[in-house]
Amino acid sequence: MRRALRGTGVVLAIIVVLVVAVGCGHSGETDTAAAQTAATLTGTTATGASGPGPTEQGPPTIAASSSTAGAAAGISRALPDDFPLDVPLYSSGTVTEATKTAADTGVTYRVIIQSNDDGAIIFDWYKTELPKAGWTITMSLANGANSMMNATKGTMSVALGLANATDGEHKTLVSVIVMTTQ
Repeated sequence: MRRALRGTGVVLAIIVVLVVAVGCGHSGETDTAAAQTAATLTGTTATGASGPGPTEQGPPTIAASSSTAGAAAGISRALPDDFPLDVPLYSSGTVTEATKTAADTGVTYRVIIQSNDDGAIIFDWYKTELPKAGWTITMSLANGANSMMNATKGTMSVALGLANATDGEHKTLVSVIVMTTQ
């Protein structure tokens, strides 16, 4: 079990690096390539198409998430209805993408949040909030604006990646990838 979770952590770290490297250009080609790369690494099938660019909306909250019926496997700005409630999401920002990819082995959720807060503040928030929600941090790497963290809880793993936002409007891009295994 530990070996499987450690392997999952490595896969999650690779996915976070790929997501952060892609940035937030939101082109359909980039989103499709990132989804296909993540699908290849996780052994799932990438489905869905890119959604429209970011819009103004309130901070991400699980309680306020709306249904993504008809586009549950595609890119959306609303969290999927079955997004795990025990995954803390940084609330001082805007969800710009949310995806769900299902496979025989489990489900992978990907949430992108853009925030005007400094990456170090967001990273420290996750270092506090993940354990409060019952998560065990298995890897933590703070490197200025580019930071990563992995955590596990039961059959779930979370990979967190932070980088400087490239959209000119926000300071930090937060990537949260949640993998559940069956």
